Amino acid sequence: MYLKELYYHHKFWFLFIVLFIISQLVINYKRGVVFSPFYHYGMFSEVIKPQKNYIVTEVFVNDTLLQTKDFTPYQWDKITLPVQMFYSQQQWHSTLWQRDIHRLLHVTDSSKYLNSITEKSFNEWYKNYLQIILHQNINDVKIKFTDYEFDGNELKKTSGLFNPEYSHA
Repeated sequence: MYLKELYYHHKFWFLFIVLFIISQLVINYKRGVVFSPFYHYGMFSEVIKPQKNYIVTEVFVNDTLLQTKDFTPYQWDKITLPVQMFYSQQQWHSTLWQRDIHRLLHVTDSSKYLNSITEKSFNEWYKNYLQIILHQNINDVKIKFTDYEFDGNELKKTSGLFNPEYSHA
């Protein structure tokens, strides 16, 4: 009905809308071919199956575990993502150095390309950062990475095979 009214009202816009619809249908049919302003909208149409294991970042402030339910998703990301990024950076930087930088640039000095932040300096920064976010004085921060296993119904803490603990008082 809309297209019929548009056709009688303004032929240029009718043609424009019909071409847009056809282009979008072609993009959806081709799956994976995208260009602006035509996008494939099926990216979330597949069922995401749960993983068998999850590593959960636990942050203890003054010996109290911070609970996800007490924060918005945005606030929780501000608390946990810096920790996750810092502790995964060494492996990522090493991989990036070996896979891309060293191979493509043939440079032997990696110090200019790798992050050299130490765990001590990160912990000092993170403690101050948490004080600002939580609006409280912090004496002690402990970070644990706890392994959980999904049995099909619920997450259960494993026996602690992967449970390094990092602390900064």
